[in-house]
Amino acid sequence: MNKLKYTLRMEKQLLQKMQRIAKEENRSVNREFAYIIRRTVHHFEEKHGRLSQDMLINYEKARAEKI
Repeated sequence: MNKLKYTLRMEKQLLQKMQRIAKEENRSVNREFAYIIRRTVHHFEEKHGRLSQDMLINYEKARAEKI
């Protein structure tokens, strides 16, 4: 699996809350965010159907165009 880096900006208090949640769930903050994102994708696909490769945004192109 290719893992890409992605910068996420948020309010300080929100990050502090995520740190607390991650600690309670015995995860790093990064792993907690990854878990939440996977869960969100799963729920989206349950509702709307599986996202095929041709439906996905090209990451390199999006970075170049700053999408």
